[in-house]
Amino acid sequence: MQWGDDVRDLARRVVAARGARTWDGYQRFRPILADYQLTLVDDPAPLLSRHWGRRTGKTTAVVGKTLKTFEEHTNARVFYFAPTGEQGVDIIWEELQQYNREFDLGLQEHWSDKWWSLEGRRLEIFSFHDRSDVARARGRKAHFVDIDEAQLAPDWFAHECESAIFPVTLDYLGQVWANGTPGPVAEGFFFDACHESKWKCGPPVNASQNPFFTRQGRDPLQESRERFKLTEDSIIYRREWLGLWIVDPDALVYAIPDKAVIAAPAPFYAHVYGLDFGFSDKDALSRVDVTQARDRAHLGWIVEWDGKQTNHQLFEKILQQQERFPGPVVFDPAGHTTKKTIETFRNDAPKILWVMADKARKVEFIQTLNDDLRSGVATVEPESAMLREARRLRWKRPGKVATDADHSDLGDAWLYAHRYARDMLRALPPPPPPKKLLDPFEEYMKRQQEAQPTSHRGYFADRRRRLG
Repeated sequence: MQWGDDVRDLARRVVAARGARTWDGYQRFRPILADYQLTLVDDPAPLLSRHWGRRTGKTTAVVGKTLKTFEEHTNARVFYFAPTGEQGVDIIWEELQQYNREFDLGLQEHWSDKWWSLEGRRLEIFSFHDRSDVARARGRKAHFVDIDEAQLAPDWFAHECESAIFPVTLDYLGQVWANGTPGPVAEGFFFDACHESKWKCGPPVNASQNPFFTRQGRDPLQESRERFKLTEDSIIYRREWLGLWIVDPDALVYAIPDKAVIAAPAPFYAHVYGLDFGFSDKDALSRVDVTQARDRAHLGWIVEWDGKQTNHQLFEKILQQQERFPGPVVFDPAGHTTKKTIETFRNDAPKILWVMADKARKVEFIQTLNDDLRSGVATVEPESAMLREARRLRWKRPGKVATDADHSDLGDAWLYAHRYARDMLRALPPPPPPKKLLDPFEEYMKRQQEAQPTSHRGYFADRRRRLG
């Protein structure tokens, strides 16, 4: 009797497996996908990224890839990452419900667990809001992973993606997607995914390619410009609607223009060091060089060290620099740098000229530094670590740094040194205006004007004036 039950159970599983293999939900869904969506869905590259403009059918493409994965694997596992679990549900849940009804896909929703299933297949929703949720994927197996709205990924996510998310696709030789709209700064996980060689990044996509609009004969880009009062040159329009990486300098705390990145303009008049101490974070030391003409303050060298080093280890590193480039050290007086510690510095490292930084009006001095960068008074050495740091730091609102970049050891070290070095600069006289070149007629009129009497009172009045 037990043997018969086992046979019947095996037969039921065989029938279910056959039925699963003949599931054709994706074939019914596929015709609604546009060419640019199909290109992405059919691409087998292990790491794929795409920067999309608004209203481009990104979620529909993700659904298409999920359904294709369900068709190819009866045990398919799909992980969908969103900024938060709530956002993940908001972004994809309603579309799945709609397509499930329209195409009779047979998907089962599990609201409390935040996943969908089809026989042995499953789509799970994760978030990259905190590390613990990302860690849920660690050690598991997946055929397809989508990281949506990837421009919102926090700074730590890139490392977690490498260590916890990429490995889950190895067993099945699966695929990872990074989707999103370009952010305001050229930095972070999504920017790297769109520019690093290990990722395959397609061209940007905009709403004019979306079948939802093209079937209606509409021009969504023109509609967006008219409706939201945007110009074609607007940074918001080009970034949000065209899906282009356009960095808004006004969003950056330290906006370093390309013209300010030049090699060291030696010889120098003086050197100034900026030191930002770290307690639980890192120590940062910068060197700003003042040119011999005293017309420019150049960030020539900047470095970050482990903040757990002893004072004597730090002093030794500073003195090594000062053997070649002597100068005062302007340091941060806040945090664990108490008055007692300051006196210790002066006693233990008397060869170093210590200067306490003026921390008041920090935002004002940042704006001054940005003005100096634009005008050429401040410059930065190529390959400086500050170039990458500057792309990360952005304003949450004018005068307030964003919470994920509320402190920059490198930025503060540069700012302290630049503020001190700026007092050494001198304003050079403006260059003489270029001589105006006159055409022959203007030359003739100028000679006639010089020959004419200075008064309009007549020849005799002018003669009398000359004779006194």
